[in-house]
Amino acid sequence: MGTLIGLTRPVWTVLAASLLGSAAGSALAQEAGTNDRPEEDIIVLAKRGMMELSVEGAKLPIPLKEVPQSIAIIDRALLDSQNVVELEDALRNAAGVTPGGYFEGFDYYRIRGFEAQGNTYIDGLRADQTFWVQEELFGMESVEVLKGPPSALFGQAPAGGLVNLVSKRPVQDDFVFAQSSIGSYDYFDAGLDANVQVGSRVAVRVNALYRERGSFVDDVDVSHRYFIAPTVTFFLGDRTQLTLLSQFIDEKNGVAQPLIAEGTVLPNPNGRLRRSLSIGEPDFGSVSKIDRQQVGYELKHEFSDALSFRSIGRAGWIDVDFHSIYALGIDRSGEGDYRTLDRFARKQSVDAKSIAVDNNLIAKFSTGGIRHTLILGQEYYSFDQLQAFGPFRVIAPLDLFDPVYGSPIADFDLRPPSKTEDNRFGLYVQDHLKITDRLSVLVGGRYDWAKADGDKETRFTPRVGLTYELTDDLSAFLSYAESFTPQLSYLDAQDNPLPPELGVSYEAGLKAALFGDRITGTVAIYELTRQNVATSDDDFGPFSGIYRATGEQRSRGFEIDGVFRITPTWEVVGSYSYIDAEVTKDIDYVIGQRTANVPKHMINLWTKYIVPSGPLEGFGANAGIRYQGKQSGGLVDVFDPDLAFDLPSFTIVDAGLSYERAGFRLHANVANLFDKRYFPASTGRDYVMPGMPRTYRLTAGYRF
Repeated sequence: MGTLIGLTRPVWTVLAASLLGSAAGSALAQEAGTNDRPEEDIIVLAKRGMMELSVEGAKLPIPLKEVPQSIAIIDRALLDSQNVVELEDALRNAAGVTPGGYFEGFDYYRIRGFEAQGNTYIDGLRADQTFWVQEELFGMESVEVLKGPPSALFGQAPAGGLVNLVSKRPVQDDFVFAQSSIGSYDYFDAGLDANVQVGSRVAVRVNALYRERGSFVDDVDVSHRYFIAPTVTFFLGDRTQLTLLSQFIDEKNGVAQPLIAEGTVLPNPNGRLRRSLSIGEPDFGSVSKIDRQQVGYELKHEFSDALSFRSIGRAGWIDVDFHSIYALGIDRSGEGDYRTLDRFARKQSVDAKSIAVDNNLIAKFSTGGIRHTLILGQEYYSFDQLQAFGPFRVIAPLDLFDPVYGSPIADFDLRPPSKTEDNRFGLYVQDHLKITDRLSVLVGGRYDWAKADGDKETRFTPRVGLTYELTDDLSAFLSYAESFTPQLSYLDAQDNPLPPELGVSYEAGLKAALFGDRITGTVAIYELTRQNVATSDDDFGPFSGIYRATGEQRSRGFEIDGVFRITPTWEVVGSYSYIDAEVTKDIDYVIGQRTANVPKHMINLWTKYIVPSGPLEGFGANAGIRYQGKQSGGLVDVFDPDLAFDLPSFTIVDAGLSYERAGFRLHANVANLFDKRYFPASTGRDYVMPGMPRTYRLTAGYRF
């Protein structure tokens, strides 16, 4: 969606919300000023005519404006402008997405009120079912957020939607882009993005990054990440292209543990807890060691202008060793002191491998004056996992207000591993019918077969949508879609697999590209219902591996994603979300309570201005505001309604300065400028995650 940062003359974005805008986070392409300048001396923020582009995750080569679905695109230009490192930070730009982790170092987010982590896709294939790895955005060209049930194309997927990352690909050009960053809490990274064209038929691109960073929490080990993604494209003719993609991550992460609610978001008679407080032990800590390899391919061939074939595949391997100290809780009875935290230590290992293949044919033809874009596809997914846990080791409690560390932890080994086998096969079809120049219909469905550890599930998931172009610049859409997520690996107390999670969505909206693309975006309303949600069975504890299926949850909402280009060097990007998500039917949880970690109101505004000419040409300033309303801290069951609590609303201000010229790029960003104390997410009263304090980051880059 956007070209690589590191080209010369800056034309940067300023991002704030407009009631009409393009897919959130998609900045518009614009040349710097009106003077005559060579095209290579321009930084392109994103391609103009965003609504005319097709979206990789949608799988169909049709304009975005004709897809009856809300889709947010966060392009490379916006990621670089905001100096984004983590996926959670990128997703703040998309309406309807609530980012926020329960532990450091992993990707956590909810879409339209429902959990969606563990379902991140890369290039249209599931990235890693274990969701241990925080995906590396340095190797990505854009982030696509497909909202609403995507099962008609992707099969097993959460009801709220999914996130698809688009990898950087080789291009027919020669360049080297190098960057390095330093920042708060011992942050350092060094990255390289190099592309070389070998003759006229081969291009090679390598993205590589080393990163280390500490934590604002005391006694957390410094994290180290090594990332490399070599990619080769073979141009095998005018109509055939083969790309080999790979990605390797080797890292050791120090993981900060959450704190209890009392003293963070609830009153504590002993006072307020420090955000930097560690509940672990310096000699044991919380550390994850992760080694992941992925290799894959993409083959494209056009038989003719009317018929094309695409095949993508990937094999992945991941090894994880994790040990941590967890909270068991405090005494909340009338005699409790609200300062003595019971704790336990535990180890875990994961050894998993996966294979994913998606083949499809796309045909364009006409019948009786109706123009069709038809896709027929087949997908196979296999996932095998060996997972081992150590026994719970209760250790000495910790005084949260006067901590003394050094408690002994007896040596213990992992128990014999348990094996999980998950195999899925799906057939899908989707037809985009252009009835008239303004009216189009999208209809499709998918049939899935799922098998795990001898148990089987089958399901058909349909999708239908309608788009009507009210004017050349404004279109309206309606859609209906269902989702299907097998839960065969989730066992109840009787060792029976849970029934599949099912979702149904109704959505209506407007897509606009007004005043020569100066205002572009999407406005949508929706109702989304999900059933049979897998939840840890509280009767056996949060780490028992025993689950139960809750009844029904419903989310109703309103969203705005927008970009407003005020001048060629001043833009505003923003989003607004209203999400009313609650439990509607259940025998365990209190009916009517809001789903966890989902505020009713969210606002994200980002703006950047670049001086277009004169002595200060190339200098820029940016600022952002993100607001998140009050949200539930966790679902409570009917036996403990008094444990319900909320995370307070918060407003965070970010700011930065930049300079870009003649291939050089310098960005200075400050996140949480006013050092706001906030808590973005939790999993109950014993697991409330503090938000990041004020942090600084300085990034310098140069394109050769």
